[in-house]
Amino acid sequence: APRMMPAEPFLVSPQLRPRVPVKRRGAMLELAGRLYQTALEPAGEIRQVRLRLLTIEVLLFLREGWQNAPSQLPEAGDSFARVNRAVRMAFDTREPISATEAARACALSRSHFDRLFQRFMGISFARFELRRRLNGAASRLLDSDEPLKSVASAWGFVDASHLTHRFREYYDCSPDEYRTQRKVLN
Repeated sequence: APRMMPAEPFLVSPQLRPRVPVKRRGAMLELAGRLYQTALEPAGEIRQVRLRLLTIEVLLFLREGWQNAPSQLPEAGDSFARVNRAVRMAFDTREPISATEAARACALSRSHFDRLFQRFMGISFARFELRRRLNGAASRLLDSDEPLKSVASAWGFVDASHLTHRFREYYDCSPDEYRTQRKVLN
């Protein structure tokens, strides 16, 4: 049998990605709850290991019931490693990174990088990078009582207004509303 890569479900087009069967959604929700609770734990090596293990468990769970698994995945090789370099680069900083900078770091032309990133990740690099920073800002909002201005600055947004505008597009609420709603749920 061919060796399975944990990220396989994300190397196919979004329409072909796995879906959780109705009868298994309860188990997946329980797993998602454990993942969420672990994400709320204080930062540290143990938390990082738990998050990685739970993420792998989610990926395996998805792979288990994948009805439309392609017999042949796209050739990854060096292209996948290059795209992965851009992903790592995005996670290593809180500052914005342009697709041009990422392409340069991957030793690819901008257009070739854009095509590869879209093929492997199913999303443009610009959207990926923005979502990563928004998710980081959202976590910071929940983990601290810092003013919005500080959170915006820490996650590479021009100012609180810029963060609020982009946050509203992605989360469908303001950062303050998000902070309040999430704290009420806990």
